[in-house]
Amino acid sequence: MNKERDKLFKILRVLSMLPTIAWPLVFVASFFFFDDPNADTFSVWIAFIIANSYPLILVGNLILADRSYKKNKILAYLILTWPIIVFALIIIAIIVSNYVL
Repeated sequence: MNKERDKLFKILRVLSMLPTIAWPLVFVASFFFFDDPNADTFSVWIAFIIANSYPLILVGNLILADRSYKKNKILAYLILTWPIIVFALIIIAIIVSNYVL
């Protein structure tokens, strides 16, 4: 049996990990969460942790897709596709909001 992943699976793996390129910028920008003196400290820390942990979620997603590829290829493709769709929608929302305002 061929254990080699097909080309589309490899492309989706790379595309699903592309948002990690922006992580250094997100990390630096997330320090500004602490600027508001009236903000609840606990909620600021939660937002800081969530904003900075998205690369770990993407890596876990990649590992889950790799492990499920042998058993169910369609599920593995779906696991790799959802981050691509989410980040594409975020980028589209940012672009649209710049034109609306």
